[in-house]
Amino acid sequence: MITEGAFWASVSAAKLLGNKLNIVKDIQVKKGKYSSSFFSTMHSDDYRKIYDTSISHSDWEILLKDESFFQFSYRKEEYSLSFYPRPTNFVTYDQWLTSLLIDEMDVKPEEFEKAKEELIGDSDMNSEYEQYLIEAENLKTIIPIRFDYDNLNYNQIYHPLCHLHVGINNNIRIATDKFMTPMMFFHFIIKNYFPDTFFYKDKKGIMHLNPVITLPKKSCVSVPSKLFSNEELLLHFT
Repeated sequence: MITEGAFWASVSAAKLLGNKLNIVKDIQVKKGKYSSSFFSTMHSDDYRKIYDTSISHSDWEILLKDESFFQFSYRKEEYSLSFYPRPTNFVTYDQWLTSLLIDEMDVKPEEFEKAKEELIGDSDMNSEYEQYLIEAENLKTIIPIRFDYDNLNYNQIYHPLCHLHVGINNNIRIATDKFMTPMMFFHFIIKNYFPDTFFYKDKKGIMHLNPVITLPKKSCVSVPSKLFSNEELLLHFT
C-alpha cells in the first residue's frame, strides 16, 4: 500500500495539477478531519443533505470551480479517496450575467458590453448569483465516487481489499488490483467528469490528452496476488 507520507504528498500533487488545469476554486489542508455533522450525515440516502452539510462546514480538501469537491482520509490499514459532484446545474458567473441580460433584460446587442460592465460592478449581483446557484434545479443523475483501501474489513470477493464505491447507500464494490493514489484518483475523476479538461481537440478535430496530465497507471502499487486472485474469477476492473 502507500505510506502516510506518500499519501499526503500525492494529495498535494493533485492540488498542484488542479491549479495547472485551472479548475480549482479553493484548497485546504484537512487530512480527513471533517466535521461531526458530516460524519453523522455521510450515510444518508439524501445526497443533497450530504453535499450541503459538507459545503456549509468546509468538509473538503479540494473544491473545484463548479463546487464539486474531493475528500481524502488516511488511517492505519485503511484510506479513502472521495469525490462529491455538485447536485445541481452549474453556470459560471459570466454565463449567468449573459443569460440575465439577454433573456430577462432584453438588452440590445450594441449595448451588451456596457450593460454587462455595469452589472459586474454592482455588488448586489454577487449575492443574487449565489442565490441562483442555491435554487438551481437538482440534476437527475448524481454519482459520487469513493475509492477505499480497507484491510480491517477485508473478506475475499465479498469485501475486496481495494475497491470503488459508486453512488450512495448501496453495496456496489468494484474490486481493483491497484492501491489507487490520491493523484491517480484525481486523474480518474477529471477524465470521467470533466473530459473537456482532460482532453483537448486540435484544429483537425482530433482529441488529445492534455499535456499537463502525465501520470501513468503503473505509478500505483499492485494489490498482492494472494489478496486478489479470487477477484479475477469475477468481472471486475483492474
